[in-house]
Amino acid sequence: MPAPPDGRGPRCELRVGGRSTGRFVAGLNLEAAVEVNGRYLVLLTDGVDMEELLSVHLVEKDGRLIDTASIGQARSTGRFRHLVLGPPRSIGFHFLGDGAWTVMVHPQPRLAWPLLPEAPAVHRPFGWRRWFLVRMSQR
Repeated sequence: MPAPPDGRGPRCELRVGGRSTGRFVAGLNLEAAVEVNGRYLVLLTDGVDMEELLSVHLVEKDGRLIDTASIGQARSTGRFRHLVLGPPRSIGFHFLGDGAWTVMVHPQPRLAWPLLPEAPAVHRPFGWRRWFLVRMSQR
């Protein structure tokens, strides 16, 4: 169910096990939801033609958001495809450009330097710790 418009872009409510959590996250179209170490890695696109954005959220079983990132850039069309479950705690997919993207979930949060992006077109809110890492590899 979409949240009321508030100028922050498309948002939807997190539902866990079919139950409402009352919490909203960025994104509109569910692309994937994968359980990793008792948490959920949720990937949503926002449904905006010509400037698609992929939001990656790590969510506790109670619906609490513990980490988030977005992938996208101005005037670039992304299309989510080729989801692959990797070794423990990782997934791979294609979204922007010709490279493959990987999201690796850490068992515990890790210290991060918030001023340096993890990969081109990856955006995150300011923070000193990360529960997952986003990488892109070129073909």
